[in-house]
Amino acid sequence: MAPCLTSLPLEVLSQIVRNVYKCGQLLDLALCNRQLHDIVLPYLYSHIKLEQHEVGDLEYEFKYLRTLVFRLLSDPPLAAQIRSITLTEEWNCEAAPEGEKLIPDEKLIPLAEKHLESWPKQERKEWISQIESRNEDATIALLFHAVPNLEFMNIVLPPISADYFMQVMVRAVDKGLAQSNANIQQFTYLHTVANSCDDDKYGMPVNALNSYLRLPSIREIYMQKVGSSDIDINPDDDKYCTLSSLPPGSSTVQHLELRECKLSAQDLEGMFRACKYLKTFIYNLGVGHISYCDYNLPALRENLAMSKETLDNLWIDCYDDTCLMDDLDVLDPFTSLTEFKSLKNLKVGMYVLFGIHEAESESGSEDPIVESKLPNLGNIFPENLETLYLSGTDDRIGVLVKALENLLRVKQECVPKLREVAFEAYLEGNQQAPSLEMLKSAAADADVRLRPIDIEDPDDEDYKTGRGWDDSITWAGHMNNEGYSGHFTLNQ
Repeated sequence: MAPCLTSLPLEVLSQIVRNVYKCGQLLDLALCNRQLHDIVLPYLYSHIKLEQHEVGDLEYEFKYLRTLVFRLLSDPPLAAQIRSITLTEEWNCEAAPEGEKLIPDEKLIPLAEKHLESWPKQERKEWISQIESRNEDATIALLFHAVPNLEFMNIVLPPISADYFMQVMVRAVDKGLAQSNANIQQFTYLHTVANSCDDDKYGMPVNALNSYLRLPSIREIYMQKVGSSDIDINPDDDKYCTLSSLPPGSSTVQHLELRECKLSAQDLEGMFRACKYLKTFIYNLGVGHISYCDYNLPALRENLAMSKETLDNLWIDCYDDTCLMDDLDVLDPFTSLTEFKSLKNLKVGMYVLFGIHEAESESGSEDPIVESKLPNLGNIFPENLETLYLSGTDDRIGVLVKALENLLRVKQECVPKLREVAFEAYLEGNQQAPSLEMLKSAAADADVRLRPIDIEDPDDEDYKTGRGWDDSITWAGHMNNEGYSGHFTLNQ
């Protein structure tokens, strides 16, 4: 008899299906016969991705959202198979426009009421009312409430508070809000959260970050445009509105990536105090109206020390350091990272080590090279440093080259494991070309790979892509259906 796929043992078929990642291919297998359908279905539903569709003039909604929620509420074992959910755009926190409505209320609402029976009666009644009025926030919150084994979440959180989604999150991380007989399972296994934001004017408050840091299984957090409040908040009034309310050593996060963010000294302290295993910290300073608190490099440096025993990868940057000029009094550069014994990969904006380019505000000319004012990089970096990346060099190539030459001269004594140095610069026609050639020679003698990265025009669209300027973000990890790899990439 000719070999047949369905003649294979079930465990072999399961292994084959487990290595098929494209939904179209999985669907083709599921439609072959009943046996393959039963094997494939859990894998087909393990990764959910919802995209918005236009339903009117400049009006969008997540098509088939209600259909999906109805399917999962009707089949809890199927809902238990879901491991990741991706929502490609921010959702509406008000009644959504009328689009395709495949599931009528008389079918969905009874299932929703049964599923939410552990919630207080009045809260449940209001939530159900919002679902009936097609509030996307209420329906999406019900979606997350229905999947007990979620591991990976990638969302675009709306700038106006997503009340019902956050209620589910808060209820999951703060069991004290739940009734004593309620079995809270939501977000118990969630280990990776990617939360971006499209809003340039307001950004997001720290509420969501506070909740994510409290998740029991959290390992990786990727967030965009988070800002501290510009008013003093008493943690006793609302512990989720400030990171200072986080219990010390309470968070298991290992990779924390905050892009276009601006946190106060109080929130920085609370965040680092809560992290007990932090290995990668990425902090890109935000611009615009993210927050009215000061940029505070001294406070950042002081609180970073709480993770000095565990931190392997550190990235501190701002994609346009001209936005920092208004707060020079709190931008004193770092003077030492030597106590960070585990630090291997460092990527920083030049201002973090060299200070702000003061000449830029006057004439835009190159800083004069004054040996006494150059930072002694050999005394700043920890001895286990392996890779160094400097961005935001602007017209300071001469200063940078001289400082790097001094570093390479003392490499064996100060940073013996250093193997690569990269920096962004405008290289074409640069008057410092002879100095760069000398630097390359010094790097070769020190057995260090030197990688100058030519940035022709920071306003170029290719340069903006992925950095947040055009609302696109390329995270330091790489997203796929299985989540983030979580590795630190020097060349991002």
